[in-house]
Amino acid sequence: MSISDNDDFYAERQEIEGEIQELVENHPEIENSDSLILNAQRNFEDLYRAVHKDEKLHFFTEDENDITRVRDVFVRINQGGVTPNRAEILLSLMTSSWQQEPPEINARDEVHSMVDELNGIIDGGNAPFATKHVQKVLLAINGNEIQYRFDNYTLDLLRNLKEIWLTDTFSNTMEQLAELLNSYYPTVTYILSPALYTPIAYYLYQNENPSLDSTSIKGRGRRRDILYYICAARLNGFTSQSSNQIAELVRDVIREEESSEFPLEWISDEVASSYGTSLRFTEEKLTTLFEELQYGKRDIEFLLQLSHYPDEPARGKDYDIDHIIPKSILPEEADADRVGNLQLLIDKTNKMKSDDDFEDWMNSRTDDYKQTHHIPEGAKEMTFEEFVDARERLIMEHILEPQPF
Repeated sequence: MSISDNDDFYAERQEIEGEIQELVENHPEIENSDSLILNAQRNFEDLYRAVHKDEKLHFFTEDENDITRVRDVFVRINQGGVTPNRAEILLSLMTSSWQQEPPEINARDEVHSMVDELNGIIDGGNAPFATKHVQKVLLAINGNEIQYRFDNYTLDLLRNLKEIWLTDTFSNTMEQLAELLNSYYPTVTYILSPALYTPIAYYLYQNENPSLDSTSIKGRGRRRDILYYICAARLNGFTSQSSNQIAELVRDVIREEESSEFPLEWISDEVASSYGTSLRFTEEKLTTLFEELQYGKRDIEFLLQLSHYPDEPARGKDYDIDHIIPKSILPEEADADRVGNLQLLIDKTNKMKSDDDFEDWMNSRTDDYKQTHHIPEGAKEMTFEEFVDARERLIMEHILEPQPF
Protein backbone atom coordinates (compact mmCIF):
# COMPACT_ATOMS: atom_id res chain seq x y z
CA MET A 1 0.00 0.00 0.00
CA SER A 2 1.31 3.44 -0.95
CA ILE A 3 1.05 6.32 1.47
CA SER A 4 1.28 10.00 0.60
CA ASP A 5 2.29 12.53 3.27
CA ASN A 6 2.58 16.06 1.95
CA ASP A 7 5.54 15.98 -0.46
CA ASP A 8 6.77 12.56 0.72
CA PHE A 9 5.75 9.27 -0.87
CA TYR A 10 6.06 5.90 0.84
CA ALA A 11 5.55 2.43 -0.60
CA GLU A 12 6.14 -1.11 0.58
CA ARG A 13 9.38 -2.68 -0.62
CA GLN A 14 7.67 -5.50 -2.52
CA GLU A 15 5.40 -3.00 -4.31
CA ILE A 16 8.37 -0.98 -5.60
CA GLU A 17 10.17 -4.11 -6.82
CA GLY A 18 7.10 -5.09 -8.83
CA GLU A 19 6.67 -1.61 -10.27
CA ILE A 20 10.27 -1.59 -11.57
CA GLN A 21 9.57 -4.52 -13.85
CA GLU A 22 6.13 -3.23 -14.88
CA LEU A 23 7.57 0.20 -15.75
CA VAL A 24 10.15 -1.29 -18.09
CA GLU A 25 7.69 -3.71 -19.68
CA ASN A 26 5.32 -0.81 -20.49
CA HIS A 27 8.05 0.86 -22.55
CA PRO A 28 9.02 -1.63 -25.27
CA GLU A 29 11.25 0.94 -26.94
CA ILE A 30 13.78 0.52 -24.12
CA GLU A 31 16.73 -1.60 -25.21
CA ASN A 32 18.35 -4.24 -22.97
CA SER A 33 15.31 -4.26 -20.72
CA ASP A 34 16.39 -7.36 -18.77
CA SER A 35 19.71 -5.75 -17.90
CA LEU A 36 17.97 -2.52 -16.96
CA ILE A 37 15.56 -4.32 -14.64
CA LEU A 38 18.43 -6.16 -12.98
CA ASN A 39 20.43 -2.97 -12.43
CA ALA A 40 17.40 -1.12 -11.10
CA GLN A 41 16.62 -3.92 -8.67
CA ARG A 42 20.25 -3.98 -7.50
CA ASN A 43 20.24 -0.22 -6.96
CA PHE A 44 17.02 -0.43 -5.02
CA GLU A 45 18.38 -3.29 -2.91
CA ASP A 46 21.54 -1.28 -2.19
CA LEU A 47 19.42 1.68 -1.09
CA TYR A 48 17.24 -0.48 1.14
CA ARG A 49 20.26 -2.18 2.75
CA ALA A 50 22.05 1.13 3.32
CA VAL A 51 19.02 2.61 5.08
CA HIS A 52 17.76 -0.39 7.03
CA LYS A 53 20.51 -3.02 7.34
CA ASP A 54 24.07 -1.74 7.21
CA GLU A 55 25.76 -0.50 10.38
CA LYS A 56 27.13 2.98 9.97
CA LEU A 57 30.27 4.54 11.32
CA HIS A 58 30.45 8.26 10.64
CA PHE A 59 33.68 10.18 10.22
CA PHE A 60 34.47 13.84 10.51
CA THR A 61 37.46 15.80 9.22
CA GLU A 62 39.02 17.76 12.08
CA ASP A 63 41.80 20.25 11.40
CA GLU A 64 42.56 21.20 15.01
CA ASN A 65 45.36 19.32 16.76
CA ASP A 66 43.24 18.78 19.87
CA ILE A 67 42.92 15.16 20.97
CA THR A 68 40.06 15.94 23.36
CA ARG A 69 38.04 17.61 20.61
CA VAL A 70 38.72 14.72 18.24
CA ARG A 71 37.48 12.29 20.87
CA ASP A 72 34.33 14.30 21.57
CA VAL A 73 33.48 14.76 17.88
CA PHE A 74 34.04 11.08 17.10
CA VAL A 75 31.85 9.88 19.95
CA ARG A 76 29.13 12.48 19.33
CA ILE A 77 28.64 11.85 15.62
CA ASN A 78 28.55 8.07 16.14
CA GLN A 79 25.83 8.04 18.78
CA GLY A 80 23.32 6.98 16.15
CA GLY A 81 25.59 4.57 14.32
CA VAL A 82 27.43 1.39 15.18
CA THR A 83 28.69 1.17 18.75
CA PRO A 84 32.45 1.81 18.52
CA ASN A 85 34.89 -0.70 19.97
CA ARG A 86 36.00 1.08 23.14
CA ALA A 87 39.41 -0.56 23.24
CA GLU A 88 39.97 0.44 19.62
CA ILE A 89 38.96 4.06 20.28
CA LEU A 90 41.41 4.33 23.18
CA LEU A 91 44.12 2.67 21.10
CA SER A 92 43.54 5.16 18.27
CA LEU A 93 43.79 8.07 20.69
CA MET A 94 46.94 6.60 22.23
CA THR A 95 48.45 6.18 18.76
CA SER A 96 47.73 9.79 17.83
CA SER A 97 48.86 11.25 21.15
CA TRP A 98 52.03 9.20 21.58
CA GLN A 99 53.38 10.42 18.24
CA GLN A 100 52.95 14.11 19.02
CA GLU A 101 55.89 14.39 21.42
CA PRO A 102 59.27 12.65 21.58
CA PRO A 103 59.93 9.85 21.87
CA GLU A 104 57.43 9.11 19.13
CA ILE A 105 55.72 5.76 19.65
CA ASN A 106 53.28 3.94 17.42
CA ALA A 107 50.98 2.74 20.18
CA ARG A 108 49.02 0.45 17.89
CA ASP A 109 52.10 -1.47 16.78
CA GLU A 110 53.61 -1.52 20.27
CA VAL A 111 50.46 -2.74 22.03
CA HIS A 112 49.77 -5.40 19.40
CA SER A 113 53.38 -6.56 19.71
CA MET A 114 53.05 -6.84 23.50
CA VAL A 115 49.79 -8.79 23.15
CA ASP A 116 51.54 -11.25 20.83
CA GLU A 117 54.40 -11.65 23.30
CA LEU A 118 52.01 -12.27 26.20
CA ASN A 119 50.05 -14.87 24.25
CA GLY A 120 53.34 -16.51 23.30
CA ILE A 121 53.91 -17.22 27.00
CA ILE A 122 50.62 -19.10 27.37
CA ASP A 123 50.78 -22.86 26.83
CA GLY A 124 48.58 -24.73 24.41
CA GLY A 125 48.58 -22.25 21.56
CA ASN A 126 45.81 -20.20 23.15
CA ALA A 127 45.67 -16.42 22.76
CA PRO A 128 43.68 -15.11 25.75
CA PHE A 129 45.31 -11.68 25.95
CA ALA A 130 43.94 -8.77 23.90
CA THR A 131 44.44 -5.01 23.61
CA LYS A 132 41.89 -4.33 26.33
CA HIS A 133 43.87 -6.28 28.92
CA VAL A 134 46.99 -4.19 28.37
CA GLN A 135 44.97 -0.96 28.41
CA LYS A 136 43.13 -1.79 31.62
CA VAL A 137 46.38 -2.52 33.41
CA LEU A 138 47.71 0.86 32.23
CA LEU A 139 44.54 2.57 33.49
CA ALA A 140 44.74 0.74 36.82
CA ILE A 141 48.37 1.72 37.36
CA ASN A 142 47.57 5.35 36.54
CA GLY A 143 44.82 5.34 39.16
CA ASN A 144 41.96 5.79 36.69
CA GLU A 145 38.62 4.10 36.38
CA ILE A 146 39.25 0.73 34.78
CA GLN A 147 35.97 0.79 32.92
CA TYR A 148 36.21 2.50 29.54
CA ARG A 149 34.84 6.03 29.82
CA PHE A 150 35.27 8.49 26.96
CA ASP A 151 35.24 11.50 29.29
CA ASN A 152 38.46 10.26 30.88
CA TYR A 153 40.46 10.23 27.65
CA THR A 154 42.21 13.57 28.03
CA LEU A 155 45.61 14.53 26.67
CA ASP A 156 47.03 14.42 30.21
CA LEU A 157 45.77 10.86 30.66
CA LEU A 158 47.28 9.74 27.38
CA ARG A 159 50.62 11.31 28.33
CA ASN A 160 50.54 9.51 31.68
CA LEU A 161 49.83 6.18 29.99
CA LYS A 162 52.79 6.78 27.70
CA GLU A 163 55.08 7.49 30.66
CA ILE A 164 54.01 4.22 32.28
CA TRP A 165 54.48 2.36 29.02
CA LEU A 166 58.05 3.61 28.67
CA THR A 167 59.11 2.13 32.02
CA ASP A 168 60.81 -1.24 32.16
CA THR A 169 58.67 -1.98 35.21
CA PHE A 170 55.49 -2.03 33.12
CA SER A 171 56.74 -4.43 30.45
CA ASN A 172 58.22 -6.65 33.16
CA THR A 173 54.91 -6.55 35.03
CA MET A 174 52.94 -7.74 32.01
CA GLU A 175 55.43 -10.53 31.33
CA GLN A 176 55.42 -11.60 34.98
CA LEU A 177 51.60 -11.53 35.02
CA ALA A 178 51.37 -13.81 31.98
CA GLU A 179 53.95 -16.23 33.37
CA LEU A 180 52.20 -16.34 36.75
CA LEU A 181 48.73 -16.98 35.32
CA ASN A 182 50.13 -19.60 32.97
CA SER A 183 51.74 -21.43 35.88
CA TYR A 184 48.44 -21.85 37.73
CA TYR A 185 45.94 -24.56 36.86
CA PRO A 186 42.76 -22.55 36.07
CA THR A 187 42.43 -21.65 32.39
CA VAL A 188 43.98 -18.22 31.78
CA THR A 189 40.97 -17.06 29.75
CA TYR A 190 38.75 -17.52 32.81
CA ILE A 191 41.13 -15.42 34.94
CA LEU A 192 41.10 -12.46 32.55
CA SER A 193 38.22 -10.67 34.23
CA PRO A 194 39.08 -7.12 35.38
CA ALA A 195 38.48 -7.93 39.04
CA LEU A 196 41.04 -10.72 38.89
CA TYR A 197 43.96 -9.76 36.67
CA THR A 198 44.14 -5.96 37.03
CA PRO A 199 44.65 -5.93 40.83
CA ILE A 200 47.30 -8.63 40.45
CA ALA A 201 49.11 -6.65 37.77
CA TYR A 202 48.87 -3.51 39.90
CA TYR A 203 50.31 -5.41 42.88
CA LEU A 204 53.26 -6.60 40.79
CA TYR A 205 53.89 -3.10 39.41
CA GLN A 206 53.47 -1.39 42.80
CA ASN A 207 56.03 -3.73 44.34
CA GLU A 208 58.43 -3.52 41.39
CA ASN A 209 57.78 -7.10 40.27
CA PRO A 210 58.65 -8.99 43.47
CA SER A 211 60.01 -12.51 43.39
CA LEU A 212 57.42 -15.23 42.74
CA ASP A 213 59.97 -18.02 43.02
CA SER A 214 58.18 -20.99 44.56
CA THR A 215 61.45 -22.17 46.15
CA SER A 216 61.68 -19.05 48.34
CA ILE A 217 59.54 -18.46 51.41
CA LYS A 218 58.29 -15.03 50.33
CA GLY A 219 57.87 -16.03 46.69
CA ARG A 220 55.84 -19.09 47.63
CA GLY A 221 53.72 -17.01 50.00
CA ARG A 222 52.93 -14.45 47.29
CA ARG A 223 52.03 -17.17 44.80
CA ARG A 224 49.80 -18.83 47.38
CA ASP A 225 47.97 -15.63 48.31
CA ILE A 226 47.45 -14.52 44.71
CA LEU A 227 46.16 -17.98 43.77
CA TYR A 228 43.74 -17.91 46.68
CA TYR A 229 42.55 -14.46 45.63
CA ILE A 230 41.92 -15.64 42.05
CA CYS A 231 39.92 -18.69 43.11
CA ALA A 232 38.01 -17.14 46.00
CA ALA A 233 37.19 -13.97 44.06
CA ARG A 234 35.91 -15.98 41.10
CA LEU A 235 33.77 -18.28 43.24
CA ASN A 236 32.40 -15.43 45.37
CA GLY A 237 31.16 -13.32 42.48
CA PHE A 238 33.88 -10.68 42.03
CA THR A 239 33.62 -11.21 38.27
CA SER A 240 29.98 -10.10 38.13
CA GLN A 241 28.62 -6.95 36.49
CA SER A 242 30.53 -4.87 39.06
CA SER A 243 33.86 -6.40 38.05
CA ASN A 244 35.44 -3.08 37.01
CA GLN A 245 34.35 -1.31 40.19
CA ILE A 246 35.55 -4.16 42.40
CA ALA A 247 38.86 -4.12 40.53
CA GLU A 248 39.26 -0.42 41.31
CA LEU A 249 38.47 -0.97 45.00
CA VAL A 250 40.96 -3.83 45.29
CA ARG A 251 43.55 -1.73 43.45
CA ASP A 252 43.07 1.08 45.96
CA VAL A 253 43.49 -1.32 48.90
CA ILE A 254 46.75 -2.64 47.44
CA ARG A 255 47.97 0.93 46.91
CA GLU A 256 47.44 1.69 50.60
CA GLU A 257 49.12 -1.51 51.79
CA GLU A 258 52.46 -0.55 53.33
CA SER A 259 54.05 -3.98 53.18
CA SER A 260 54.83 -6.05 50.10
CA GLU A 261 52.28 -8.68 51.10
CA PHE A 262 49.13 -9.28 49.06
CA PRO A 263 46.49 -7.95 51.52
CA LEU A 264 43.87 -10.69 51.33
CA GLU A 265 42.04 -9.94 54.57
CA TRP A 266 41.84 -6.20 53.93
CA ILE A 267 40.60 -6.80 50.38
CA SER A 268 37.97 -9.21 51.66
CA ASP A 269 36.70 -6.79 54.29
CA GLU A 270 36.55 -3.79 51.94
CA VAL A 271 34.71 -5.64 49.18
CA ALA A 272 32.30 -7.09 51.74
CA SER A 273 31.58 -3.60 53.07
CA SER A 274 30.90 -2.14 49.62
CA TYR A 275 29.44 -5.05 47.63
CA GLY A 276 28.17 -7.57 50.17
CA THR A 277 30.51 -10.36 49.13
CA SER A 278 34.00 -11.29 50.27
CA LEU A 279 36.82 -13.78 49.85
CA ARG A 280 35.60 -15.80 52.82
CA PHE A 281 33.81 -19.13 52.45
CA THR A 282 31.04 -20.43 54.65
CA GLU A 283 29.54 -23.90 54.80
CA GLU A 284 26.36 -22.51 53.26
CA LYS A 285 28.28 -20.92 50.37
CA LEU A 286 30.22 -24.10 49.64
CA THR A 287 27.06 -26.21 49.79
CA THR A 288 25.56 -23.97 47.12
CA LEU A 289 28.69 -24.25 44.99
CA PHE A 290 28.67 -28.05 45.27
CA GLU A 291 25.06 -28.05 44.08
CA GLU A 292 25.69 -25.66 41.18
CA LEU A 293 29.08 -26.79 39.89
CA GLN A 294 29.59 -29.97 37.94
CA TYR A 295 31.93 -31.40 35.35
CA GLY A 296 32.10 -29.04 32.38
CA LYS A 297 31.24 -25.85 34.29
CA ARG A 298 33.89 -23.12 34.12
CA ASP A 299 34.15 -22.46 37.83
CA ILE A 300 34.77 -26.11 38.70
CA GLU A 301 38.45 -25.48 37.89
CA PHE A 302 38.69 -22.88 40.65
CA LEU A 303 36.91 -25.05 43.21
CA LEU A 304 39.12 -28.06 42.52
CA GLN A 305 42.19 -25.83 42.74
CA LEU A 306 41.08 -24.70 46.20
CA SER A 307 40.67 -28.33 47.23
CA HIS A 308 44.50 -28.50 47.04
CA TYR A 309 45.21 -25.10 48.65
CA PRO A 310 47.76 -24.02 49.85
CA ASP A 311 49.52 -26.40 47.45
CA GLU A 312 49.38 -25.77 43.73
CA PRO A 313 49.78 -28.30 40.92
CA ALA A 314 53.31 -29.01 39.74
CA ARG A 315 54.46 -26.39 37.25
CA GLY A 316 54.84 -27.40 33.63
CA LYS A 317 52.29 -30.22 33.89
CA ASP A 318 49.05 -30.57 31.93
CA TYR A 319 46.08 -31.36 34.12
CA ASP A 320 42.73 -32.95 33.39
CA ILE A 321 39.53 -32.98 35.42
CA ASP A 322 39.02 -36.67 36.06
CA HIS A 323 36.04 -38.72 37.24
CA ILE A 324 37.34 -40.75 40.19
CA ILE A 325 34.71 -43.42 39.64
CA PRO A 326 34.42 -43.70 35.85
CA LYS A 327 31.05 -42.88 34.33
CA SER A 328 31.30 -46.07 32.29
CA ILE A 329 30.79 -48.29 35.35
CA LEU A 330 28.01 -46.23 36.92
CA PRO A 331 24.28 -46.58 36.24
CA GLU A 332 22.68 -43.82 34.17
CA GLU A 333 20.81 -42.38 37.15
CA ALA A 334 24.06 -41.80 39.09
CA ASP A 335 25.23 -38.19 39.06
CA ALA A 336 28.80 -38.94 37.99
CA ASP A 337 29.60 -35.25 37.36
CA ARG A 338 29.22 -34.13 40.99
CA VAL A 339 32.10 -32.30 42.66
CA GLY A 340 32.67 -35.26 44.97
CA ASN A 341 33.54 -37.47 42.00
CA LEU A 342 35.98 -35.06 40.36
CA GLN A 343 39.72 -34.58 40.86
CA LEU A 344 42.69 -32.92 39.18
CA LEU A 345 45.06 -35.42 37.60
CA ILE A 346 48.13 -34.95 35.45
CA ASP A 347 47.09 -35.74 31.89
CA LYS A 348 49.48 -38.69 31.63
CA THR A 349 48.26 -40.15 34.93
CA ASN A 350 44.65 -39.75 33.82
CA LYS A 351 45.30 -41.76 30.65
CA MET A 352 46.94 -44.52 32.73
CA LYS A 353 44.00 -44.57 35.12
CA SER A 354 41.42 -44.89 32.36
CA ASP A 355 42.87 -48.29 31.38
CA ASP A 356 42.79 -49.75 34.91
CA ASP A 357 40.05 -51.39 36.93
CA PHE A 358 38.84 -48.85 39.49
CA GLU A 359 39.49 -51.08 42.51
CA ASP A 360 42.94 -52.00 41.24
CA TRP A 361 43.66 -48.32 40.68
CA MET A 362 42.65 -47.40 44.23
CA ASN A 363 44.70 -50.24 45.68
CA SER A 364 47.75 -48.91 43.84
CA ARG A 365 47.44 -45.38 45.29
CA THR A 366 49.61 -44.18 48.15
CA ASP A 367 48.33 -42.70 51.38
CA ASP A 368 49.66 -39.32 50.25
CA TYR A 369 47.58 -39.53 47.09
CA LYS A 370 44.45 -40.40 49.04
CA GLN A 371 45.03 -37.55 51.46
CA THR A 372 45.79 -35.03 48.70
CA HIS A 373 42.64 -35.97 46.77
CA HIS A 374 40.42 -36.32 49.87
CA ILE A 375 39.59 -40.00 49.39
CA PRO A 376 37.47 -41.06 52.41
CA GLU A 377 38.38 -44.03 54.57
CA GLY A 378 36.64 -47.21 53.46
CA ALA A 379 35.90 -45.79 50.01
CA LYS A 380 35.91 -49.23 48.36
CA GLU A 381 33.06 -50.43 50.60
CA MET A 382 30.86 -47.35 49.98
CA THR A 383 28.06 -46.92 47.51
CA PHE A 384 28.59 -44.20 44.92
CA GLU A 385 26.31 -41.77 46.78
CA GLU A 386 28.05 -42.47 50.09
CA PHE A 387 31.46 -41.96 48.50
CA VAL A 388 30.52 -38.65 46.88
CA ASP A 389 28.84 -37.29 50.02
CA ALA A 390 31.81 -38.26 52.21
CA ARG A 391 34.35 -36.80 49.81
CA GLU A 392 32.45 -33.52 49.45
CA ARG A 393 32.46 -33.19 53.25
CA LEU A 394 36.24 -33.66 53.27
CA ILE A 395 36.72 -31.08 50.50
CA MET A 396 34.47 -28.61 52.32
CA GLU A 397 36.39 -29.07 55.57
CA HIS A 398 39.68 -28.55 53.73
CA ILE A 399 38.54 -25.29 52.09
CA LEU A 400 37.03 -23.93 55.31
CA GLU A 401 40.04 -24.79 57.47
CA PRO A 402 43.03 -23.04 55.81
CA GLN A 403 41.37 -19.75 54.90
CA PRO A 404 44.22 -17.22 55.15
CA PHE A 405 42.49 -14.69 57.39
